[in-house]
Amino acid sequence: METTVKKPLISVIMSVFNGEKYLRDSINSILNQTYRDLEFIIINDGSTDGSIEVIQEIEERDNRIVLIDRENKGLIASLNECIHLAKGEYLVRMDADDISMPNRIEEQLQFMVENPDVSVLGSYVEIFGYEVKSSIWKLPIKDQALKARLLFTVAFCHPSVMYKKEIFNEAGFYYNKDYLNAEDYELWTRLAEKYKFSVVPKVLLKYRYVISSISRVADTSDVNERQRVLASIYNVYLSRLAITTSSNEERLHFNLTTSERISNSTLNLFDVISYFTKILEQNKKKRVFCPVALEHLLVRKVLTVFVYQIKKGNFSVMMAIFHKLFFKAIIDVFKNRIV
Repeated sequence: METTVKKPLISVIMSVFNGEKYLRDSINSILNQTYRDLEFIIINDGSTDGSIEVIQEIEERDNRIVLIDRENKGLIASLNECIHLAKGEYLVRMDADDISMPNRIEEQLQFMVENPDVSVLGSYVEIFGYEVKSSIWKLPIKDQALKARLLFTVAFCHPSVMYKKEIFNEAGFYYNKDYLNAEDYELWTRLAEKYKFSVVPKVLLKYRYVISSISRVADTSDVNERQRVLASIYNVYLSRLAITTSSNEERLHFNLTTSERISNSTLNLFDVISYFTKILEQNKKKRVFCPVALEHLLVRKVLTVFVYQIKKGNFSVMMAIFHKLFFKAIIDVFKNRIV
C-alpha cells in the first residue's frame, strides 16, 4: 500500500456520475503515473450504477485516493468541492472516461516549474472512442493564440488541464453554476484577464468521444439554449470590441464556434468574410486580442468554411479566392504558421 502523503504537490480532481464502464481504466491511468507524489480526490456524485464499488475496490489498494460519496449535486458543484478540498499546489483535471498518458503529470509539472509565469496548462489530445477515427487535437501553444480562441470557443480540452491552486484562492475564481455545460469556457474567459495560458505540444491525454457526453447532449438537445449560454460568454468579447450583432450575425457566430457546427450549417462564405472583417477592424481600434493571433484564427475559420462548402458541392465559394482574407488563409496553410 502507498505511503500516505500529507502535503502532496499535486491534487488530481475527478467527479464521477454513473461512470462505471470506463472508470477503472481512467483511475488507474492516474495511479500509474510516473509522477507519484499526489492525492486523487474523487467525488462519487450520486451514481446509481456500480461506480462506488469500483472506486472503493481501488481505494483499498492505494490510499492516495480521497473518496467523497454523496448525493448528486452536479459536475460544477463537484469540481468546486474538489478544488476546495485539494491540498496540492497544482490541480490536475481528470474525467471518468478518459485516459492520462503515463507521463502526463510529470511532463506538465516540469513545464509549470520551468515556466512559473504560466498558471493554466493544457496539452495536445488524442480523440478516440467507439466508431470514431482516432485523431490528434492540436491546440495552439502560446498564450495569445489560446486567448483569441475564446472569441468562439474553449481555450483547452478541459480534462487535459493542470492549473495552479492559488488562482482559485482569488475571489470568484471557481466554476460558475450559471454556465451549465459551458463552465470551463466561462472560467477560461475570467482567468484570461489575469493569468497566462500555455499548452504542452505533446499528446498527454486520450479523450474518449462518447455520444452521450454532457457537452454533446447539450449541443444537440436544445440548440437555442446552447446558443444562449455560449453567446452570454463570447458576447463579453464582442462588447469589448464595440460590436453590435444583427440576428443573422448572432446565428452566424454560433455556427462558427466549432468545426462540427460549420460542417452541419449552410454558411455564406462572403457573409463570414464580411463579419470577420468587421471583427478585425474593431480589434485594431480596441486591441482586445493580439492582432496576429486573431487574424490567424479567423483565416483558418474562413478556410474551414470554404472546405466544407466545397464538400457540399457549393462551388460558388470559389469566388472568395479573390478576397484578401481567403488569400491569407491559403498562405497561412502553406507556411504552417504557429502563433
